Amino acid sequence: MPEWDSLAALGVIVMFDMEYGKTITGEDLQKVASISDLYQLIK
Repeated sequence: MPEWDSLAALGVIVMFDMEYGKTITGEDLQKVASISDLYQLIK
């Protein structure tokens, strides 16, 4: 999401790892345009 700074992106990456056991990258986050897109990464 364009309005996120690097700290917000890092927080999401850590959350995915700790809460969902999923590893995502900054490249994955660059493709995200909505919360729905984030949800799709969990599946």
